[in-house]
Amino acid sequence: MTSPAPARRPTRHPRRLPVRWRARLWRARFALAALALAAAGGIVVDHLSPPPEPSTSVVLTRHALSAGTELSPADLRVVPMPDGAVPDGAHGAVDELAGRTLAIAVPAGLPVVDPLLADGAPQGPPGTVVVPVRFADLGVRSLVHVGDRVDVLAAAGTLDGRAGVGERLARGALVLQLVPDGRGVTSPSLLGTDDSTSPVVLLAVAPDEATALAGAVGWASLSPVFVQ
Repeated sequence: MTSPAPARRPTRHPRRLPVRWRARLWRARFALAALALAAAGGIVVDHLSPPPEPSTSVVLTRHALSAGTELSPADLRVVPMPDGAVPDGAHGAVDELAGRTLAIAVPAGLPVVDPLLADGAPQGPPGTVVVPVRFADLGVRSLVHVGDRVDVLAAAGTLDGRAGVGERLARGALVLQLVPDGRGVTSPSLLGTDDSTSPVVLLAVAPDEATALAGAVGWASLSPVFVQ
């Protein structure tokens, strides 16, 4: 007697998505393919791109600043810069520059380097030299500021006490620094008077103008004329 054949289990078909979802996926097939390609491309680029170049934090000006500006944190920002592009004399922290003064006008986005600053060892623009002068008018202390441009006039006294004809010794000299008491600084001075209380003004001038100013010692009183 033969045993009965085992009952066949009904075949289960995979459950299919509803028609509306299949239609949506079909319409979105190109977008999904683009996303997949973008993801694959990102992985490839990440593996092929070279490692980032070492960088250093550098302080830049946040906006254009005029000569004589006393720097504040609002004027500055810090950005990373490739090591090979960092200029000499650059600073890496805003605190290092806050309270210091610009010797010349600077545009926005410029690294703040030591030659741009008026304090410390004074340094003028390229092609100039720094010369100390004393102006005859003691009120110059309140009139002249760092960053000003002045012509320097020399007037010689006459035997009858009247002022002589003025001679222009420097044009557009840049005021770099004021030394209130002028301690330890020699400079062209007022003829025949004790000018030790007159502030010494450090000017950036052309080399030939520096020679003319030095030659004025002992015979002329100097006065500034403000120019643009």
